[in-house]
Amino acid sequence: TALRADVDQNTADIDALEAEQTTQNNSIATNATDIDNLEAEQTTQNNAIATNATDIDNLEAEQTTQNNSIATNATDIDTLEAEQTTQNNSIATNATDIDNLEAEQTTQNNSIATNATDIDNLEAEQTTQNNSIATNATDISTNAAAIVTHNTADGDLSDSNEYNTGISFDGTDLTVTDLGGDQTVDISGLAYDDTALRADVDQNTADIDALETEQTT
Repeated sequence: TALRADVDQNTADIDALEAEQTTQNNSIATNATDIDNLEAEQTTQNNAIATNATDIDNLEAEQTTQNNSIATNATDIDTLEAEQTTQNNSIATNATDIDNLEAEQTTQNNSIATNATDIDNLEAEQTTQNNSIATNATDISTNAAAIVTHNTADGDLSDSNEYNTGISFDGTDLTVTDLGGDQTVDISGLAYDDTALRADVDQNTADIDALETEQTT
């Protein structure tokens, strides 16, 4: 009886071990599959890591390129800012020059307007002088004709009896004596202020000089 019990127990233990063995075998098979899956995943991850490493290298190279470009851009910006400053200064200088030219243009325009007025005045004066010259020429011609007429009417062209032998003043009377006797004339209407006459002559001389200078200009 005790031996049977031991045999039965052993049989039960063997069954249990076989069942456990089957479970473990199943687990081992499952583990083998998991290990294969893990190894495949590891391979995938290794490939991904290698790809990432390449991407990182590419990114670092790109970063270096961009850093160089940024440095170049910074230099270009500094150069452009310096050029902008130069151009701003040139613009300011040009603005000043333009203001000066406009002021000079205004001055010249005023001078031109003044010259135009002076030219008009000179032309008017020239017309007046031309008219006076024409009048003088007419008067000279008239006087020449009158002299001829007088000489013809006088009938005495001898210069031997035309000498004045004396001249005298009596108040406002002027007496001239020649071979034909005395001739007296009242000259009160010819009285003049010598100082005023001299001032008029000096002023006329100054005006003539000014006109000649302006005519030259």
